[in-house]
Amino acid sequence: MTNLWVVDSSPLIVLGKAGQLELLAKLAEKLVVPAAVIREVTVRREEALLMEFLETLSPLQIEPNGEVCPEVLAWALGSGESQVISIAARLGVARAVLDDLEARRCAKSMNIRVIGSLGVVVKAKQMGLIPKAKPIIERLRLVGLYLNDAIVNRALAQAGEK
Repeated sequence: MTNLWVVDSSPLIVLGKAGQLELLAKLAEKLVVPAAVIREVTVRREEALLMEFLETLSPLQIEPNGEVCPEVLAWALGSGESQVISIAARLGVARAVLDDLEARRCAKSMNIRVIGSLGVVVKAKQMGLIPKAKPIIERLRLVGLYLNDAIVNRALAQAGEK
């Protein structure tokens, strides 16, 4: 199986605003972005530019919106999250990239491997793609990703920085 990741809007936006969008491209062989997510991230010009930048970094597959899995419908998630999880289930991808807690729980209940923006930074550090995780994690918080101190401390420990 190819190292295919299906990406939701929040990771695209926060990693982009933190100047770390290239980490997604370095960690996955191919990124799949549902049309619903494209619609969400191209509403504002600044975020539309993030998508253009991402296309220069990685093989990017825009996946048309399809039928949402019945298991996903029961969770009453947003359109983007619902498409990410349904596409991940249909394609049997390596990971779904989601920050929303309920979406992550839904994906895990369907045995879909999940990673979020914070996990992307930790994985990049573990793989030697970045020298330090802490400054990037601090930047993620500054650009709007809510991370409590306990989660940050756990992530830093996983990254070998605590």
